[in-house]
Amino acid sequence: MTMTLRFHRLVLLTLAGLTLAGCGGAEMSEQERAGAITRTQGELRSLATAIESFSLDDDEGHYPQATGIDELAALLEPTYLSEVPREDAWGRPYDYTTSGTTYVLISLGPDGKVATPDDLKITTGRERF
Repeated sequence: MTMTLRFHRLVLLTLAGLTLAGCGGAEMSEQERAGAITRTQGELRSLATAIESFSLDDDEGHYPQATGIDELAALLEPTYLSEVPREDAWGRPYDYTTSGTTYVLISLGPDGKVATPDDLKITTGRERF
């Protein structure tokens, strides 16, 4: 095997290893996990405050009619928040649903799975962290 071929194989193996390491993701330390939870809780609270402010300004007191975080952002920016956070600390989009008289904001939390105990949720002003 020539030196050039060995070098190319080494580079490819190194890149493959880096790709796998990035996909698998190293586990967060407890301190990093706590920081991510705190950040996400703060962003959810900011979103809830903006949603409540929107409702106060609405003639009928309804919450923003949006089917997701991007539509919600279009209704809240820049009047209620200069920039609406769209993703939680784990890089997953926040979920927003509303009936007009109630709303739910959700982060799937550290595990990224739906309806598990680590979900972070605000329902019409009530936190469940």
